[in-house]
Amino acid sequence: MNVIDTNILIDYFEGTLPKKYVSLLAYSHISTITLAELADKFERKNISFTKVKPFLESNFTILPITFEIAQQAAKIKKQQRKKHPKFGISDAIILATSKQHNLQLYTKDYDFAGEATILDY
Repeated sequence: MNVIDTNILIDYFEGTLPKKYVSLLAYSHISTITLAELADKFERKNISFTKVKPFLESNFTILPITFEIAQQAAKIKKQQRKKHPKFGISDAIILATSKQHNLQLYTKDYDFAGEATILDY
C-alpha cells in the first residue's frame, strides 16, 4: 500500500497519467491536504470537485492530519528547505503522512528525491 501525491492524481484526472501507473491508485491512501490541493486545482479550472468526491472516497483511504503528522511535517519542511528552498508545508504534510503510516509515497516531484518513489514521465 502507498500514499499518492497530489500531482499524480491531477495527472490522472487530466488523462495524462501513463496507463502503466494507473494500477498504483488501487488500494492507495491520500492525505487530507491532497483533498485541499485537488479542490483548489478544480476551483481554479472551474470544474466541479463534487463530481470526483465519490471516486476519491471509494478508491482511497483518506488519512487525516494528526498532531504527530503536523509536528513531523514542520521538522521535514525545515530539513528539506536546506536542499529545496521552495519545499512547502503541503509537501511536508504529505511526506509526514506517508512516514507516520509506514507507506511508500509516489510522486513526480523531484524535491522528494531519496524520500519517495519518483515517477518519471
